[in-house]
Amino acid sequence: MNELMTLLREALGAGRRGPLPGQGRGPGEPWQGLVEETPQVWAAWLAEYWRAKTRRPLPEVPPIRLTYEGQEVRLVGVERPFGYEWQFLCPECGERRRVLYLTRRGLLCRRCGRLGYLSQARRKGRTLELGLPLWGRRMLGGLPEALAQDLAQNVRKELEGLFSKLSVEVRDEED
Repeated sequence: MNELMTLLREALGAGRRGPLPGQGRGPGEPWQGLVEETPQVWAAWLAEYWRAKTRRPLPEVPPIRLTYEGQEVRLVGVERPFGYEWQFLCPECGERRRVLYLTRRGLLCRRCGRLGYLSQARRKGRTLELGLPLWGRRMLGGLPEALAQDLAQNVRKELEGLFSKLSVEVRDEED
């Protein structure tokens, strides 16, 4: 077996690292998307909304109910030296998170939604596809204005569709 591996390594390159072709992939599940390209909902947005509406500090128990397509997302108050900070409880893992992402499976944290970062996806000598034709970085600044407006309109329409499924209800503090 070692002789076969040695021959394969010599054929594929003496300094080759990692598994040989056909021996599998790295550990973990593949990504379902990138954090930078996935719509997000921040608990701080809801906290600022509540502060602006009531002009009071945040209570320990958030009087806000957040739902996305029938999925209720719980908010919890976390004690800080300056008062309380609101955080979400991820519907899948139950961990406290400051931000949730609108994925195909609903509102989830980065790990449950299997999202990676753009900086992790960049590899030397590899072009990252962003769902647009590959014009190169030099061309992005000079996109025709009509094309840029069409892209902005499509993005706006997609985001409005996603966020229209999100509802926020402020409950009475006595509830």
